[in-house]
Amino acid sequence: MVVFRRCLCHSLHPLPSFLVPPFFFSFSFFVSTRVCAHVKNTKRLPQQHANTEKKKRKNKKEKNSPLLLFPKQTHHITSPMFRTTVSALKKLQPLGQRVLVKRTLAAKQTKAGVLIPEQVAGKVNEGTVVAVAAATKDWTPTVKVDDTVLLPEFGGSSVKVEGEEFFLYNEDSLLGVLQG
Repeated sequence: MVVFRRCLCHSLHPLPSFLVPPFFFSFSFFVSTRVCAHVKNTKRLPQQHANTEKKKRKNKKEKNSPLLLFPKQTHHITSPMFRTTVSALKKLQPLGQRVLVKRTLAAKQTKAGVLIPEQVAGKVNEGTVVAVAAATKDWTPTVKVDDTVLLPEFGGSSVKVEGEEFFLYNEDSLLGVLQG
């Protein structure tokens, strides 16, 4: 296999195979630049080379860029492939006869405006249904999404998704649905 590298003043020069590192194939691309012998000891390109470089840039901007032997990465974080995984994290679909519930937060203030400390407020035993498992031939769900349900004092599995805390309950363990 012949690997090429780009000279700053001419086109491509082959890179001898003994100079290709053994770990070459583990990288996604290989870039190398080399200065020709007639330009090696100068800091700037001679005027004739500088003019040809300007002309090359005008004709084709990519001509001055290093040679990439492998294609660039095709998937970025903003690609649709990654957007679907992020949106999948936002929605958690329960399985079996389970219901995903978000507990309502305890009131921090009374109607009169008195602040209630967290230790006194305690847990609120109601929540809003976020998702319900799909119906099967043996089971039909009795609660719907956005229903306010009465929760048992203990039980349920805590699940954190993107910093928010949800609880998974068996539908049988829910105490009731609050109307209105």
